[in-house]
Amino acid sequence: MKIFKLLCVFTVIFKCCLAQKVVRYYYETSDVSAKNETSPAFGKLQNFSTVRTYMNDSQFKETRLFTFDNNKSISYRIVNQKWYYKNNKKWKLFYDSYRRKGGVVYLRDGAYEVVFDKQITIQGKILHKLFFKPIKIFQSHKLAYYFDPKFGVVIIQNSAGSVLLRTNYLIKKLNENELDSL
Repeated sequence: MKIFKLLCVFTVIFKCCLAQKVVRYYYETSDVSAKNETSPAFGKLQNFSTVRTYMNDSQFKETRLFTFDNNKSISYRIVNQKWYYKNNKKWKLFYDSYRRKGGVVYLRDGAYEVVFDKQITIQGKILHKLFFKPIKIFQSHKLAYYFDPKFGVVIIQNSAGSVLLRTNYLIKKLNENELDSL
């Protein structure tokens, strides 16, 4: 009986220590940007979600955002607002918000340089506009990613101007002036 109680206590402690926090982030079409759309902006899905699984406060993996697949994830680590991602078991620079410089990211269809475009302020929050510049491939359309150094990608905009907002980030929907600043 003592062994059973000890085993139960050990199991509870073990689960508490290794518990991972899992958060689902929803991206939804901005009402203002969608009102003039005649066809879907990002393919068939106007809204989507990502799942972020935290290993600790500074390390997590996230599905779908750049993989476009709910079953594939990219591991990230944040150190002093420098974001790293794991590629071939090595940590590589994703984006350094202080220097406003990105690294080279290897995705399913090739290599891309993460490029800083500009800094904007929306609802009192400073965002960095980033895009992925393809290396050795041609890309006719590009997405702009608005990146908060603490929270990651919070707004996505396609080349036609349609916008997806991460629902847990901004207090209110974007107005027309804020959309124009993107």
